[in-house]
Amino acid sequence: MKNKMLFNAISTLLAASIVSMSSIAVFAENTATDEQSNSEYSQTPLDDNTEIPSTVSVNISANYFENENNTYNIVFSSLDVLDNLKNFNFKVTLTDAELTIPTFGSDLKTGSYSIEAVGSNSATFKNGSSETLLSGKIVLCSINTSVLPTAENVAFTDFTAIDKDGNTVTFAPTLTVEEGPVVPELSEKEQTAYDAIVALPSISSLSFYENGTLISVDSLKETVANTVDLYDNLSTAEKANVGEVLTYNMKSTEILTTLPPVVDAMCSVYDVLDLSLKLKDVEDTDIVNHKFIIDVYESIKDTISTENLPNPSNVYTEYEAALSLITSSAAKIADKLSAMDYSDKIENVAKQTEVAKPSTKDKYYNEYLECLLTYANDLYADMEENCTDRYKDYMLQELNTKIANIKALQNNISSLPTFEVGNIIRARNYTITVTRKSAAGTTSKINVYVYNENDLKNPIDTSEQTFNASSTKVNITLNALKTKYPSNKNIVISLTYTLDDVTYNLGSQTVLCNKEMANPSPGSSPAVSVPSNDTTVEPTNPSGTVFPEVDDNEDDVKKPVTPEQKELFCDIANYTWASEAIEGLYYAGIINGMEEGVFNPSGNVTREQFCKMVVQLFNVLDYESVSAFNDVDTNAWYAPYISSAIKSGYVQGQSAEYFGVGESIMRQDMATILYRALGSQGKATVLSFNDNDKIADYAYDAIAEFVGLGIINGYEDGTFNPRGTATRAEAAKVIWGVYQIINK
Repeated sequence: MKNKMLFNAISTLLAASIVSMSSIAVFAENTATDEQSNSEYSQTPLDDNTEIPSTVSVNISANYFENENNTYNIVFSSLDVLDNLKNFNFKVTLTDAELTIPTFGSDLKTGSYSIEAVGSNSATFKNGSSETLLSGKIVLCSINTSVLPTAENVAFTDFTAIDKDGNTVTFAPTLTVEEGPVVPELSEKEQTAYDAIVALPSISSLSFYENGTLISVDSLKETVANTVDLYDNLSTAEKANVGEVLTYNMKSTEILTTLPPVVDAMCSVYDVLDLSLKLKDVEDTDIVNHKFIIDVYESIKDTISTENLPNPSNVYTEYEAALSLITSSAAKIADKLSAMDYSDKIENVAKQTEVAKPSTKDKYYNEYLECLLTYANDLYADMEENCTDRYKDYMLQELNTKIANIKALQNNISSLPTFEVGNIIRARNYTITVTRKSAAGTTSKINVYVYNENDLKNPIDTSEQTFNASSTKVNITLNALKTKYPSNKNIVISLTYTLDDVTYNLGSQTVLCNKEMANPSPGSSPAVSVPSNDTTVEPTNPSGTVFPEVDDNEDDVKKPVTPEQKELFCDIANYTWASEAIEGLYYAGIINGMEEGVFNPSGNVTREQFCKMVVQLFNVLDYESVSAFNDVDTNAWYAPYISSAIKSGYVQGQSAEYFGVGESIMRQDMATILYRALGSQGKATVLSFNDNDKIADYAYDAIAEFVGLGIINGYEDGTFNPRGTATRAEAAKVIWGVYQIINK
């Protein structure tokens, strides 16, 4: 924050008995503390010998901000407190630069004011004929220029004003040119509120459209409401700080009062524009088939309020155009219907139904169907009473069929499936689960469309899945490692549901595709040997399988972490041979730490923990699978992982009754489970460990395969120790080797 020089206005009249003269307002440097500077400034009387200065020093700030079009906006304001002044005059000059859009500060737009362009690089500002006296740090004016402002090319001169006694005060400005706001420095909370306020659009710039496309007003309403909340949650002092910076940038908190009712009005009339868009390009010959849109408008028009919609404004003009289109379309439809006979009207019911079908994602789709049904029923009643055609009964039967079709659509829309997908994709494959309340009785279809968040027109991935007639749930698995999936960016997943030749939109979900987590750069690290029993030296051989986290919470969702973070775990510095594996698997969402920043690389791995790791590695988690072991608590976090691993054929229990929950998993069992999940890679080698005879028959092929792949080795003493347990670091190294194979 700059030092704030404070000046007192001295306007006391000199003693009339000594000399007859008018008082003149002068400013003297205030040496008060920052705390005292907030108080009223006293006026110091002049004595007989006081020399009245011809000019008064004042600090002026020129703060510039870069515009979107590579130009600069410069705001000139007083760094010093000015007291009881009016009729400000000053001149702004730019050297070798063009000056554009000169504007007075809002406080100076009183009485008569003018801006006289002396030349393309200068402007003279004149403010006069006002009785309003201004005090404080005053925003004087702003200009635009295409040249970067500096202390050498910006000048502020010819600064005068009139004090409360009518005397002219001539100032000698000292100009400071800086980028950004002047004072005060804002706290993080204040800065957040300030940034949100500045980002709000002006009322004059509001529009329902962006690049010709109707945009949602709900997001704008939410933004405005959040900004108001941010400001309201500030203390009085914090609001004062934010207000001061806004003032120095020729903005104010007034937008927080004026914008919300306008946005509310936009929300009120939004549906008129939405409905009109569906009629915009409809040919007159086809307009009658869109009657259901007019009927919906008729049902909602009494809820529309334009009271706070500024007139004139862009949004009001856009609303009027939409209303005019709806009105003219309604008149055309009425004329065409009046010219139709009953047979044509029955056919029109069918055509309206076909036109409405593709609009399942429309917010008014239910209303469309309801309006169609009302129209068809009214037509049926009219025909029963007034139709004299000899084919009346046949036509009523045909109309009744059309009514049944509309009811079938209503029934389908009331029982549409829902879908679930995680907030973050951190594994190679991810699954979308689609569920409906009951079977449909006929085969249907689910289509998945995956988009980059900034391009919702061109899908980067698609999938189609049949929904069997008797099923209530279907899982759809996609591969996030396809090259078109972005890294560490959001994707949008949209689903459609096709039943009885009608396609319904099931909505969309935005998901973080943490591709770098799901696919850390594979690098083959050679398997090395672990020193026998010395834990004080760096281990040199990863010889175990990866260990799932020891997190007794079934919720595996972690805050997104970027791979750029340097120190993920504080206790793996002496495990450089395993650090890539540990960090890579963490970013892939396969392992966690024991607690924040702690991995516990020397800890053991339990059987249930290892099940979790393997299930996450191969993405086979099935919450509906169950196991019947006596020692598996079905409500525990590990239950679905154990049952999923068993269902997938990766693991077995210690016996028919016991799985072995809480027991450390043996090295040969870890190799066996991974081998079953991965399958043979044709790399088995002949084992030559000193304790080959201690390797169980069921584990021999698995160990031979992983030794051949270079994923697992024995110890320096020549043993494999098949019944021993691996450390978490050793386990991570082995899992990492498998991870690299399946993610090639």
